[in-house]
Amino acid sequence: MTKITTLGLLLAGCSGGDGDGGIWAFELPYDDTYVCEDVITHNFSNGYIAAEALDGDWTTDEAMVLSPQLFFGQLETSGSGEGFLIIGTEAYPGVETDSGWKFSWVGSTESSENSSHTSGYDFSSSVLLNSDVSITMKISDSTATGTWSSLDTTDNAWSESDTWDNQTVGFPNGQIPSAQYLVHDFVEFKGKKQINVEGAPLPNTFVEAECSGSCELAVSSSCTGSVDFTASEVDFEDESAYQHLDRAGQESGL
Repeated sequence: MTKITTLGLLLAGCSGGDGDGGIWAFELPYDDTYVCEDVITHNFSNGYIAAEALDGDWTTDEAMVLSPQLFFGQLETSGSGEGFLIIGTEAYPGVETDSGWKFSWVGSTESSENSSHTSGYDFSSSVLLNSDVSITMKISDSTATGTWSSLDTTDNAWSESDTWDNQTVGFPNGQIPSAQYLVHDFVEFKGKKQINVEGAPLPNTFVEAECSGSCELAVSSSCTGSVDFTASEVDFEDESAYQHLDRAGQESGL
């Protein structure tokens, strides 16, 4: 999957005869279920979300099939129904249930920015990133089956004054990235000729009131994927062999 293709492997030590613990070789098919969706909300009066470009008379079908991914992981158990699955430099805490092991981790980053000008111009932005990984693993002797699932979300939000003094603030268009997501239609005159312009990028300009109150824009993205995998326990008599698994494996495709 996308989440682990770049992981290096840093495995050391051995669990010995620790039940399910030990070094496991994982084989994951390429995750072609990983899809992303965007949700855009705004209060621009004359703006709308740009529609996807039409293909016209052409119909194109594309397909890609990649070979599975191979990597090693280390399962360390505590003997009390808890454990860690270590893959590369990342560790996933888990618990043993009646249906097998369940490992998970949620990482997040939240940041914000606020700026204002004495003339009355205000701007703020915020971003929240979440990455949720869930791994189930049902072990039977020295083989295992499981599911690797991921949910990645990004929430961006911006707020900006609708109008401001261009000479004082110093820029004609605002910092809110409305032109990246919104378009508008307008009439342009060249001499006596009237030209109808459709689908032009919509910035927040200092002179016109594009919004009802302060301009607001929010973009939320959600990406999900899930793939079933198999794993086999491997055994090395010499503990020093584990360090050679640092970057061993195969990535999806060539």
